[in-house]
Amino acid sequence: MRDGPVVGARAAPAGGSNFVDSACTRSYTAQMRTFIVTAAVLGALGWARPAHAQFQNHSFGLSLGGLYTDPTIGFKPALLPPALAIDATVYVESGFDVGLRFGIAIQSERDHVAGHGAHQVVILYPAAMLRYFLWQDYFTPYIGANLEYMHAFDAGSINVTSDNYVGLGPTIGFDYFFAEDWSIGLNGEFAGYFALNAGAHYSAQLWARLATHF
Repeated sequence: MRDGPVVGARAAPAGGSNFVDSACTRSYTAQMRTFIVTAAVLGALGWARPAHAQFQNHSFGLSLGGLYTDPTIGFKPALLPPALAIDATVYVESGFDVGLRFGIAIQSERDHVAGHGAHQVVILYPAAMLRYFLWQDYFTPYIGANLEYMHAFDAGSINVTSDNYVGLGPTIGFDYFFAEDWSIGLNGEFAGYFALNAGAHYSAQLWARLATHF
């Protein structure tokens, strides 16, 4: 008669222990699940936060560049001192943005009289830009096209074919976001220029750009 109660008394703590262990396991599993979900959400927010600037609608940039102009135009390349440009862009949608760039360079005439210094000419390079971003992240490559106008001041006094050209050319480059609202990048362009009674010419350009996004 005593063995039954004794056995039952011993079985009760074993069952209670299993119940406690099971409850602890479920609690631990729930805590780990919560931790993993929280970490994933915070990680996603931390990853997406630096890319926020790439979805801003506007940018303003300052560029330094080198220009190699077709020698048949009559100018030497504008490498030193470099060309200078400012630009502004507006994001449209679906990876496209448009913008305006205003460039200026000081170039020398290619042919001049021996013993006399070459004439220095100020040349404007305004352009309308269209860009398509291949993807948008820290590193943002793009392709596009520029419609350009080139004007040389006082070019009539030196040996150049024309002082006004219209150009069109493809462009390729990238922006790298080193901060939420700031990027640096490189942009290369090869443009064909045309002028009445002057035929076709070309210009190769390379720009280093610092931009703020807002």
